[in-house]
Amino acid sequence: MNRTAVQVSLLDMVMCVSRTTDLISPVVADHQKRVAYLAARLAGAVGLDRQQQRQVFAAGALHDIGALSLSDRLSALDFEVQHTALHSQVGATLLRSYQQLAPIADLVLHHHTYWDNDKDKKAPLGAQLVHLADRIDVLLRHGSDNCLLLQVDSVCQRIKAVAGRMFDPELVEVFLDLAREEALWLDLQPTMIDIVLSRHVNHDNVTLDLEGLLSFAQLIGHVIDFRSRFTATHSEGVAATAEALAEALGYDPEHCREIRVAGYLHDLGKLAVPSNLLEKPGALTPAEYATIRSHTYYTYRSLEVVRGLEQIAGWAAYHHERLDGKGYPFRLTADELGPEARLMAVADIYTAVSEDRPYRRGMERDAVRRVLQKMVLDGALDGNIVECLCDNIARVEEARVTAQRQAVKRYEEFWENVNQNTYIYRNRSISS
Repeated sequence: MNRTAVQVSLLDMVMCVSRTTDLISPVVADHQKRVAYLAARLAGAVGLDRQQQRQVFAAGALHDIGALSLSDRLSALDFEVQHTALHSQVGATLLRSYQQLAPIADLVLHHHTYWDNDKDKKAPLGAQLVHLADRIDVLLRHGSDNCLLLQVDSVCQRIKAVAGRMFDPELVEVFLDLAREEALWLDLQPTMIDIVLSRHVNHDNVTLDLEGLLSFAQLIGHVIDFRSRFTATHSEGVAATAEALAEALGYDPEHCREIRVAGYLHDLGKLAVPSNLLEKPGALTPAEYATIRSHTYYTYRSLEVVRGLEQIAGWAAYHHERLDGKGYPFRLTADELGPEARLMAVADIYTAVSEDRPYRRGMERDAVRRVLQKMVLDGALDGNIVECLCDNIARVEEARVTAQRQAVKRYEEFWENVNQNTYIYRNRSISS
């Protein structure tokens, strides 16, 4: 099989995550996109250079990445949300773990810092621009019944009223000057925002090779998994299982790494599912079950538009399809499912039944074999891939267990770091 070397735009991946997290509720639909656009326009207006504008754009697109639940996202819509908001600390901690995005961590950390509270001037200019852009969008009423141009005066008046308290008065003046441009507001319409953002993404000259993509995919896996204690290590387990299984099947090393990327990304669409559903201990209602099942659809739609990721999108998203056509969301059949997608389905099920969850222990090897072999007989899974896994189960299990143990350690260290930094940050704010 001929495969081209993976090369994807960093901003393409940033916008992929941004779009998916904004799917969690119609109330926040496109919010981070609009903040990215407004922040970038403000950055240009104050004279930041191209690289700084790119960082402000990325920070705007990911400013709520640390809001891991729907309630976190909705509470951030309060215009005067406290500058010590936990989601800012969570987002910054996540971003610091990835070298390419570490420079925007402080922009996300301080995107709710009030200007008059920042006695030590710790909030970078980029963070102040994201804060201003974020609050501008919070004031706007979006939807077909709301004309944005008719809201400009009221938004400007509200922003002016908090100049010198929430925002630097000089930045407010920059915004008020920019606000006279009708196109600024019309660009925020649902039918236009993707068009205007594509210019920023298409001009991005920062590309990720396979190793860079793998690191970014692992970051996304953490964002997905850290939302729920029930699945805190699942993406790591699937990624390690899939790679070990690919090796056992004789895939070349680069192909195996691509498979691991797909493993990290396979549940991306769960960012569009409220975490209370993922953690619900009792039976799901039909509506709740339908919402959870939709995650594979969102995984595919979010990834397919990333240039260079078209193949991996299918490998990641088809993990609940079945060879007999009874899977979801596309009802694909055996003829339409390639070996990588079949492998991912096996890796996902194996990991799900083998891993420990807070409410139950993982199955033993013999029980796992029986589950997988029954699914082969039922027409769901590829028998050759299941046979390969069963023949190499000790090796695959070692890879999964090792990866998930490391993931538990990272998960615990992550929250310890967040809680410690939040405590320090809040005490510093109180004393100032």
